[in-house]
Amino acid sequence: LSIYLFILFSFLSLSNECLAKETLSGINPEEFNYLTRPQDSLYNHINSDWLNNTPIPDDQIGWGSYMTLREESYVNQKGLIEGIIKKISQNDSSLTSEEIKIANLYKSYMDRDRINKLGHQPINEDIKRIFIDTVTTYNYSDKVVEDSSLKELYELTKWGATSFNCSPLRLVFLKSEEAKNRIDPYLMDSNKVSVKNAPVCVIIGMDTKFFKDLPKNFKAVDAKVFFENNEELAHATAFRNSSLQAGYFLKAVNALGLDAGSMSGFDNKGVDNEFFKDTSIQSNFLCTLGYGIEPKGHPRGARYNFDEVSKII
Repeated sequence: LSIYLFILFSFLSLSNECLAKETLSGINPEEFNYLTRPQDSLYNHINSDWLNNTPIPDDQIGWGSYMTLREESYVNQKGLIEGIIKKISQNDSSLTSEEIKIANLYKSYMDRDRINKLGHQPINEDIKRIFIDTVTTYNYSDKVVEDSSLKELYELTKWGATSFNCSPLRLVFLKSEEAKNRIDPYLMDSNKVSVKNAPVCVIIGMDTKFFKDLPKNFKAVDAKVFFENNEELAHATAFRNSSLQAGYFLKAVNALGLDAGSMSGFDNKGVDNEFFKDTSIQSNFLCTLGYGIEPKGHPRGARYNFDEVSKII
């Protein structure tokens, strides 16, 4: 909300300020440090007096002209909004529908008591759909899963954390009959029908050479050296983190209103040779995707209670 309001009012508030004040240069020669020659350090020549004499506010981690501008914009925004609220209280006939929307949005944002009382209630239905009502799905409608939805699934999945940002997950979406026929010989008989009837079957894979991209993906330290000569550690890391990312992927599926049926029961080596030959990618598990129809799958099985599987120490 604060970003929305900032964008909405910044131009107007800054424009008003610019009209009211004489335009000044951003460089003040009176603050130059003439004890430091510009050819020795131009930065210190121009800025050191300002740095030494400008305190950082207690509620800020840093301070500068852009932060000053931001704080001034916030004050101006608040003044504009309060002006709108005052117009509402006075039944001002000049009020526009957009001003009323802004005022209502601001008041709802500032109603902390109501926000705290509601807690996560406004998103309970989403929580229920994503975490509670999910079942392993075998029965799908004929509705096509668009390529754009598959891309959106990945865009949601990719932001989940992995160790060293290694991101070893690799996905192959099998939509065509030809693609499904290629994987069919490597499936257990009980899984053949599931894959054939689903709109999409996803090969959830992992790149065991993920560390080649660590210099690009994780710049904090040289993490590549931990893995490039340790095949066992690299494989364990790829397996663990691709499985973690697969969990993100499955929740993204539910968040977008899709259903999924994860499965093993296939010849990993056969699938790897068919789809990942001469690469460092290996299959982890398979997952069907689509829009489930009732009955989606087997009746919901029991789940452990907290105390049966958890301890707080």
